[in-house]
Amino acid sequence: MDYNAIEIVKLWKQTAHVLGGSFSMPKQKINGGNMAGGMFLFGIEFIYRGLEINIHTGLYEFPLQKNEYNDCDIIITAKKAKKERVELSIWRKDYFDKIFGSSGRKTGYKEFDKRIGLKPSKNIEKSLSSIFKNEDLRNELIADKYRSYNLKTVDNCMTLERKSGVRVSSQESMENEFHKFSLLLDGLINGKVF
Repeated sequence: MDYNAIEIVKLWKQTAHVLGGSFSMPKQKINGGNMAGGMFLFGIEFIYRGLEINIHTGLYEFPLQKNEYNDCDIIITAKKAKKERVELSIWRKDYFDKIFGSSGRKTGYKEFDKRIGLKPSKNIEKSLSSIFKNEDLRNELIADKYRSYNLKTVDNCMTLERKSGVRVSSQESMENEFHKFSLLLDGLINGKVF
């Protein structure tokens, strides 16, 4: 089957071209249970500010063959070799944070601290105000209800990951998702964490 004629494949190829990256869609077989066929692991890889960026998702083979995908959720990651262990979790505060008094760390930005919870490792606590210095980043995180961010170091590789709960359906929406990701990545780079 020629997958190049399928709309979502065209979308990923166009986005890879615009971002200056390479597109791949290796197939992974699924053998087990009542599953038949396989899954395609869509990926776009490119370099941003000297870092390896990967945008990826998994799409099942049979719906893809029938051109049934109009959109998909994505995960964006940035990686860098680094021996220092760093961790940072970012979440939107909710009812449980109010009940259990989980105030989190303070960045010095009152409205941001009131709505966003942070759990950094001790070695980057002092950098929080410089990481979140960009007002566009703070406003994006406050307004964003559907994405989660996680920064961690595993096996001497620091990884920033953004999981999107919003399904992307156009080249512009994928570019917009990367732009939002790059706001935090730039903050981490400028704060000398990443």
